[in-house]
Amino acid sequence: MTAAQIRTFLLGSPKPERLRLTCADEEVHDLDVPRNLSWKKFAETIAALRPELIEAFDGSGKMIRAVRPAEYTGDDA
Repeated sequence: MTAAQIRTFLLGSPKPERLRLTCADEEVHDLDVPRNLSWKKFAETIAALRPELIEAFDGSGKMIRAVRPAEYTGDDA
């Protein structure tokens, strides 16, 4: 997944308030989505971490969507 594709994933409705990134070494990063952020720069930061799994959560901690970047085909159907 490119940074642009990650940005599109993040901007889906509803927008996440928290992310969990699981990387190749099984390291997990829990990130609060900052207010007034540049979604492009945030997506570039996420891409730089090269996560194997990106999970998006709402404000109550409920998962709203997830993606495995290596398996992402770009088809939103």
